[in-house]
Amino acid sequence: MNNKIIVSLFACAAATTALAANLTPENFAGISAGATHYTNTSSFARPNTSITANTDNVGFGFKAFGGTWLNDNFGAEIGYVDLGKKKSSLKGAVSGNQEERVNAFYAAGLAGHKFENKSRVYGKLGVYNAGLKTNTIIAGVNTINSDSRNTGLYFGAGYSLPITETISLRAEAERFYKVGNSSTGKKNVNFYSIGATYQF
Repeated sequence: MNNKIIVSLFACAAATTALAANLTPENFAGISAGATHYTNTSSFARPNTSITANTDNVGFGFKAFGGTWLNDNFGAEIGYVDLGKKKSSLKGAVSGNQEERVNAFYAAGLAGHKFENKSRVYGKLGVYNAGLKTNTIIAGVNTINSDSRNTGLYFGAGYSLPITETISLRAEAERFYKVGNSSTGKKNVNFYSIGATYQF
């Protein structure tokens, strides 16, 4: 299924590029930072058992990205994002601490509407390839370290506002859907960010 998603994304990008061959693109690059939110609890917490987890699901993330608007309504974007850490305190039959960190590369198609003041509202849909690192310390001993990598669905929405001819501010909400695998547990990671782009 992951391969089908990737093939479909590149096919759409190729078709869009062909249709826009005679247009002047609006290229951009930028950085963003903001809050991340992990939607699951610790993978070591188990329902109906004495193992529980007190989890801090909110972290700090940042990303670097670049792309192009082929016209006022359609474009594409690629980027790298560090989605910060999620920390859990394990209690009960097992006591200790667990830390999870996610970083990912992504590629997405863009669809939006450009207003008369050159601001733009847009949505994005694509795929990510993410690495998840888990470090668990039980009874003061570093006993478990695990890494996973998977490809999944990525989507979001945003708004950009130009402040000069070449610089714009942007605010975004993005979701990385089902990061992880069966051994680490799958989680959705949301990223709410504010950033700036440079048009060239």
